[in-house]
Amino acid sequence: MKLVKCMHCYQVYDLGKVSVIGRYADCATFRTPCCGKLVDDRTWKSMPDFKVVERPRRGPWTEDDSIYEEYDPD
Repeated sequence: MKLVKCMHCYQVYDLGKVSVIGRYADCATFRTPCCGKLVDDRTWKSMPDFKVVERPRRGPWTEDDSIYEEYDPD
């Protein structure tokens, strides 16, 4: 599951559940499930069609947080 935010309507959707319409040398195109726009997965554009939603960061690290030492956000 990779959550992304649509930059057309600002809704969040799962990138893993979209159906690819076309594959090209530098990108893949698909329709967004939220607003139905035809978009591509190029992130190097000046205005990308979506942005990856980052996990919220935890508060300050304390000694009691030893259970999170092996936590990998990716």
